Amino acid sequence: MSTPYTPRFDILIAEEAPFALIIRHGPRDHACTIGWNLEDDTFTIGQWINARISLCDLSLDGQHFIYFGYRPWDFKREDSMERWVAISRTPYLKAIGLWECGYGGGTGCFVDDTHYQLNIHDPTERMKPDGLMQQNADETNDKSRPFHRRVTHNPIYKSPPWSFKQTQPKSDLRPNHLVFEKPIGNGHLLRYHKYLGDKPAPNLGTKDGDYQLVDAVNDEIVAGQHWAWADVIDARLLWLKDARLYSSPVDRCEHENGKLLFDMSDMQFEPIAAPY
Repeated sequence: MSTPYTPRFDILIAEEAPFALIIRHGPRDHACTIGWNLEDDTFTIGQWINARISLCDLSLDGQHFIYFGYRPWDFKREDSMERWVAISRTPYLKAIGLWECGYGGGTGCFVDDTHYQLNIHDPTERMKPDGLMQQNADETNDKSRPFHRRVTHNPIYKSPPWSFKQTQPKSDLRPNHLVFEKPIGNGHLLRYHKYLGDKPAPNLGTKDGDYQLVDAVNDEIVAGQHWAWADVIDARLLWLKDARLYSSPVDRCEHENGKLLFDMSDMQFEPIAAPY
């Protein structure tokens, strides 16, 4: 009897707009993007892709997405692009800018709404994005937006007040991992365990890391052993559990009676054309 596939999720929050982009990894070697309007909690399915998505970034205004895509199973096909960096218009994946990568892969990030940077091994430019301009890494002194952004919820690359606390060795529950924390008020904090390496924590049902809601006064776990993502935005506690997105007023932290915002548990691949 096969084990049911557990999808993985990554959520990128626009820094200067009420918008987030959700990346759903799975089933198998597929990924899907979903636009999330944080003002009214409406969701727009972007596109599915038969590939894996890794290193990526979202523009400050949430209008553009830059990502590294790859198909390791296509390395023998001459007519297939195995590794590439693309820029798309959110929430879609269709490229308006495209660079084929060499064996070392590549990545990119946004400096602002109209400028981006690239770090690509042996690039071949296939398409240059209209209205956006490339900037060399040495042309900006802005240290608040580090170049490397991983689609693994790594808070060290996100805006404060996430802070690194410690490194924890392997245990029966988790592999080696880093611990980050974010105070959210009302005597609570969020704690994030970022796994090191590729081995999942089967007891928690997640691969990259897990989040917990913690009583900051007594250092007791209130909820979250199976939370795949959590954050506080506009006085709301938001969390992802079992491929379902929930919310609660942060001053009450009603994690047991959270409002269901969106269910992504039964999504399956479907062809969707981008409207551009």
